[in-house]
Amino acid sequence: MSKRWFVVFGLMLAILCAGPTRVVLSLEQVMPAEEAMLVDVAKEWMGLLDKGKYDESWDKAGALFRSGVKDKWVGMISSARIRSGPMVSRRLLEKYFVETLPGAPVGEYYTLIFATAFAGNASCIEMVNMSKDPEGKWRVAGYTMK
Repeated sequence: MSKRWFVVFGLMLAILCAGPTRVVLSLEQVMPAEEAMLVDVAKEWMGLLDKGKYDESWDKAGALFRSGVKDKWVGMISSARIRSGPMVSRRLLEKYFVETLPGAPVGEYYTLIFATAFAGNASCIEMVNMSKDPEGKWRVAGYTMK
């Protein structure tokens, strides 16, 4: 037998003995159904803003979001939305899981970034941060409009 045959046989044996290869999946691959649900929850919540239901958006947000002052939120978002005008279109640009957010405790967060067009403002980027409440339900933890 040739030396080459022993090398090939040795490599094949090494591969077989090494066992299964570990495949690291992204959270997108592991939880596509949950991600679709999170996108829907964020869009539903932003729909409240689109309809001018700012008090209800506060009530439906998570505890981290509601740790602020409701009157301040309603005043800020209504002022921004009045200047922007009605929402014309919204497109999801990016979505990802993170463990930290500025000013928030370490945890499990989901961030969604949308390109949004308003009648009075050519374009805007909306960012929605979500976190799980104590019951395990995902809720809005933060919102910014740039």
